Amino acid sequence: MLLYDLGTIPWKQTQLVYHALARCDKQALVICTPEKEYACVGFHQDPAFELDLEYCVNRKIGIFRREIGGGTVLLDKNQLFYQIIIDREKASLDQRVLFRKLLEPVIRTYKALGIDAKYNPVSDLVVNGKKISGNGGGDIGNCKVMTGSILLDFDCETMGRILRLSSERFRKDVYLAMKDNLTNVKRELGYIPEYKELKSILISNYEDVFGSLEKSDLSSEVVNKMQELDKKFSTNDWLFKNMKKPGHRTIKIIEGMTLSHIVHKGVEMCIGSKNQEIRHIKIYSQISQENSSRLNELLVGNKLDESTIYNSIDLVLS
Repeated sequence: MLLYDLGTIPWKQTQLVYHALARCDKQALVICTPEKEYACVGFHQDPAFELDLEYCVNRKIGIFRREIGGGTVLLDKNQLFYQIIIDREKASLDQRVLFRKLLEPVIRTYKALGIDAKYNPVSDLVVNGKKISGNGGGDIGNCKVMTGSILLDFDCETMGRILRLSSERFRKDVYLAMKDNLTNVKRELGYIPEYKELKSILISNYEDVFGSLEKSDLSSEVVNKMQELDKKFSTNDWLFKNMKKPGHRTIKIIEGMTLSHIVHKGVEMCIGSKNQEIRHIKIYSQISQENSSRLNELLVGNKLDESTIYNSIDLVLS
């Protein structure tokens, strides 16, 4: 298996490289960091629905739609990326088994730093219930790909700002939820370890899984494929292929935890859910205390379902 220790590279190359390696049937571990921040959305997502495009353009925040799953993420130089490309036929068909195996070296790296990270299915790592690593995966060509990052530090404020949200009150609640439920190396240790030391630990841990890794430079074949893909992935036809109709927004905070923004018949609220069960509501609009209490009684404990929410509002207002 090949090792590409690419260091800090232009932001778009951090995505193009694993797409190209998979198409070239190169089984590899890639370690890299982007020069600047950018927003990356999953294969099934629509950047126009997920992101505040005007804000991103004004802030010169790049936008990339990848070919693998996962949600919208803000990526920057305070994250150490790991990307694994393996032959699909040699990979487990069970997604949880595969993620668990490929994330074990990352867990051991955090533990070597004194951070007690644990696996939270399907694709998160958590410390005391707070997310410290989110990961995504999928099939590209004949390969399975998993990507993720070690969060050295994280800018929750910018993450909350790049999202397309119609309510500033909801944006504030999303930011606070992220701040309360996400963590990073700096927050846990009080400092950021040296990149060289961190990479050395991470690579060594992956060698325990894959055996000795062969350090390599990107071949002309891979570089040419990256350039070819750059043209494809930069087009509006690719970026905005999955046009979505406007609707209520649900933001995933960590695995199993979401915040939803609901507006119906003049009632505006934020709904917090865990594993699709409504845990709490926060009403932004001016309604009576009686109606507020009734909505709490009707919604909290029920499944997060749009028709149930709308019917409850209708019933309270009738």
